[in-house]
Amino acid sequence: MNKSAIAILIALTCTAVYANAQATESVNNNVATTSSAIAQLNDDLPYFNAKREAVQQVAHQFDFTGQSYAEAGKALGEFDNERNLELHKVAPEQRELALEIAAAAIENGKSLVPEYIEMLQGIADVRNTPLVDIVAAGLMVDVNIDTAMTGTALEDYVSTDKGCTTIAFNNGLVGQTLDFPIEHIKGHSTIVKMDDVIGVYTDGGFYQQMGKHVGVTVNFLGQSSIKKATKLDDVVALDVLMHAVAKAESVDAAITIVEKYNTIVAMNFTIADDQGGYAAVITLGEETIVQRGSDKGVAHTNHSEALAGELVEGVSDAEYTAINQKLVWSFARKDFADNFLRYTPEMTVESMQYLFEQKPVNMSKHDGKTFVTTNAYVFDTVNGCAYYAPENPLFLEGDYTKVCF
Repeated sequence: MNKSAIAILIALTCTAVYANAQATESVNNNVATTSSAIAQLNDDLPYFNAKREAVQQVAHQFDFTGQSYAEAGKALGEFDNERNLELHKVAPEQRELALEIAAAAIENGKSLVPEYIEMLQGIADVRNTPLVDIVAAGLMVDVNIDTAMTGTALEDYVSTDKGCTTIAFNNGLVGQTLDFPIEHIKGHSTIVKMDDVIGVYTDGGFYQQMGKHVGVTVNFLGQSSIKKATKLDDVVALDVLMHAVAKAESVDAAITIVEKYNTIVAMNFTIADDQGGYAAVITLGEETIVQRGSDKGVAHTNHSEALAGELVEGVSDAEYTAINQKLVWSFARKDFADNFLRYTPEMTVESMQYLFEQKPVNMSKHDGKTFVTTNAYVFDTVNGCAYYAPENPLFLEGDYTKVCF
């Protein structure tokens, strides 16, 4: 598979490249135009011909085949210590609620996937940090995004950063571009193989994951649904619910799991299985919405169909473009992915990777906008292989990192 023929993606943090980019940003804050200089992480890039030096070309890998989740947790905790990984900040006024939610999420997780909680506990022990603090910090990342909106005011929705494009084919393939603030690209992107799950390891847990039958990716829905402290009986951490979904036998079994639990904010799970099943499953507080897409697959971005209609009904093409820019291309990315599904003659790993390199699905720093594609994944549930781009695939010199059962 040649880089010139397909695409790549995924990422997470920064290294010395980031520091070098910061040092030169004051003198080179515009699009790099000279052939002698290679654009760096924080440089503005052309929208349609973005090129820069990648922060990470190959993902870190851990193979814990034959080991327990508790053993894996200890090794991953040591890895976190080596990277001097810091927890996300929890504001003092949020701490009491965050800890209450996290404690409930841990207890519910013990009932749902006890082995995964054992792994998280192992990470916490090695990092010498209470597990409830680690879970609370992870929860508050999404809470901080979500509570910037009222959930009803369109102005708040439009002004909030959001990203990720997910897509599932009808032949067991599911993948996504992960979009996040550019400062999360640090060269720490990591993929982990267990006996029964391959997962992307981020901030103390597995997020995008693939089991022996089901692969699952996720995107933030962008609509307020924070669970209140008075009703925590069904709340779980996002990575915990994803782990349970990845270990399901089928998409329909996964949907049953999602219907029983809730994440702290509204999320979409795009799922595919090795029998050809697929769905986008949206959690909206007490409501679970299942979208089946077309006979070729399903795509999802960061909005409901109702919201799309409310924002773009009757607008001109120019207004539609402006709305998409404000929405971090949410509608445009969904339209593009839907059209790709409709017209592609091939439903392959390579075709999905190609999609992930195309604008507007792929996002790079342009005109000062720093919410970008940081990584990408493709899970092949039929052949048991995960393909992981540890950086924006546009900037990789080789293939995705491939890990198989």
